[in-house]
Amino acid sequence: MERIYVQFNHRKAAERESLPAPLVFGIDEHTLRKGQRFATTFCDLRNYKVFDIVPGKSEKDLERFLSRLQGREKVRIVCIDLSSSYRSIVKKWFPNARIVADRFHVIGLIQHHFMKLYRQIAPELKNKGFSLGLMRKKPERLTPLQRVALRKLFELCSPASCHWSRSAHPSDSRLQLRSSTSRRVSS
Repeated sequence: MERIYVQFNHRKAAERESLPAPLVFGIDEHTLRKGQRFATTFCDLRNYKVFDIVPGKSEKDLERFLSRLQGREKVRIVCIDLSSSYRSIVKKWFPNARIVADRFHVIGLIQHHFMKLYRQIAPELKNKGFSLGLMRKKPERLTPLQRVALRKLFELCSPASCHWSRSAHPSDSRLQLRSSTSRRVSS
């Protein structure tokens, strides 16, 4: 039985090597368990299918797979995380592809910087993770107890009660932050 399984996998691997690279490629690394080696997943994003999985994540680890990949020059878009190593791999191996950052990592980066800024504005909330989590939740999904906790949070910290609004002048479309002291800060 094991011999049949191994032969089947070798045959399927040979078939994948003869397939041309998809026009829209996704590349991301993962591990199955904490502490294990990384593997890189290549996905056909247009057809929502895994194209191949290659052990490792460095260019050296991926070089054999990438050098045998047919149609690399026809790939138009490669979606990656914000890793500079993947960016350099894409530039080298997919010369005509446009690099696109995946939404998950971009949103995570924006959220990280927002929370960093928020902690600078309201340092007294630095260790109040529960309250900060409430600010990330959609208002319609808050329970009555969470609404009370969020209201108390806004009362505790005046910068938290700031709100965004458009400028009063119609030609000025910049967003501005109005604080409770009515001081304006342009964004």
